[in-house]
Amino acid sequence: MKPNKELHMEYGRIRPRLTVRAVVMFENMTGVRINDAGRSADPELAAKLLYCCLAANGLDMPYEKALPLLAGPAGERWTEQLADENEMDRQFAPPADDNGGDAGGDGDGSDARSDARDNKTGEAKAENEPWTRDIVPILVKDCGLDIRYVLDDMRYSDIPIFLRYREQRMRAETEDKRLWVYLITAPHLNPKKRVTPETFLPLPWEKEKKILDFKKNSAA
Repeated sequence: MKPNKELHMEYGRIRPRLTVRAVVMFENMTGVRINDAGRSADPELAAKLLYCCLAANGLDMPYEKALPLLAGPAGERWTEQLADENEMDRQFAPPADDNGGDAGGDGDGSDARSDARDNKTGEAKAENEPWTRDIVPILVKDCGLDIRYVLDDMRYSDIPIFLRYREQRMRAETEDKRLWVYLITAPHLNPKKRVTPETFLPLPWEKEKKILDFKKNSAA
């Protein structure tokens, strides 16, 4: 094995990037979802994430052999570079509440009740979060993205943008199909009842919106 000084000179120019490939490598290596790792204070997970961000961008050595590099001056610089990249991603990220709702509270304790509900469902949500390796085929097949772009050029923080586009497109296609079914069926419906496509066949997201609107109006 090369001395630490030679290793630092050879690999010191590599810059870590939190690409989709790096996240897939991390999740496969640790068995931990990237979002769960973000909520953990385990230093070993942080070291393995840094290693994967390097291995996906040119570091060609096993984790155990890379440990001296990660623990040395180069590791400190890489950690700082990765933190700067993540901060850049955060400053350009869309707001957490991007559906037009009010991000603030009403001052009546509703925030505390909402937090309590979130805490109860937090573990269930974490268990239902997909693995990044399962999202990659969706981005390629449903969103029409190039596999190399997805793995090596796309930032992990860009994934929600394309998944939101996919969801909006699928909803629009489903609503178009419903409209055609409604038009075909309309002549056979009771003319005394005012039937619209929405009342004829309510879709899941429309039902959810009605429930949310009802709760909002009830709390007002």
